[in-house]
Amino acid sequence: MTILVESISGSGKNTCFLPGNLVAASPIQPLSMNLLDSLTVHAKMSLIHSIVSKVIR
Repeated sequence: MTILVESISGSGKNTCFLPGNLVAASPIQPLSMNLLDSLTVHAKMSLIHSIVSKVIR
């Protein structure tokens, strides 16, 4: 789970300063297609499980 959070939000170490004393996160590396596919499968299975659980009740 930590790897997922790290890949989405970044480590917080990559920041850049903008005009007006603002600090913004620098661009991070996009998520890999394998990770996105895994998340899609997990989301679909979770949704199906939730629906089946409600139907059984």
